[in-house]
Amino acid sequence: PWGFINMSVGTVNCAGILGPHGTGPWIFNGSTLRNDDSIAEMRFNRNAAWWGQRGNVDAMVVVNYPDSDAIKQALLDGSLDVAVGPVLRPQQVQEFQTQHAATHSTVLGPRLFNQIVVMNANKTPTDDIQVRKLIMHSVDKSAIVEKEMFGQAS
Repeated sequence: PWGFINMSVGTVNCAGILGPHGTGPWIFNGSTLRNDDSIAEMRFNRNAAWWGQRGNVDAMVVVNYPDSDAIKQALLDGSLDVAVGPVLRPQQVQEFQTQHAATHSTVLGPRLFNQIVVMNANKTPTDDIQVRKLIMHSVDKSAIVEKEMFGQAS
């Protein structure tokens, strides 16, 4: 997953978290809905009773952006401090690493998901294991990682 940090503290705006659940360092403080009843943003305050390590952020706003371009723009204009998870395209991650390194830090963590190829083994020609092996061995995976994922996979 990818994380982008615009070095500010206080209230943090974040993209890439799917919803409030569980217990922990944050207390859900409310949400704002759009006209279509989808969630525009959720607000959290620091949990004063949290027993674990504490950070220097008092409040967090999780914002629902329509797409990766909107997230990128929000990071660039300073209205978004952090993007978590695969919410930006690999090309956009590379752009932050190369063109915005002076203002934004990019942290790449361990991969939490896999890119997969699914083949229907009940239908010809992929019902033949040898054909499936041929397909998998003929794919240049390293070229796909380099060209399509901008080298950000293994």
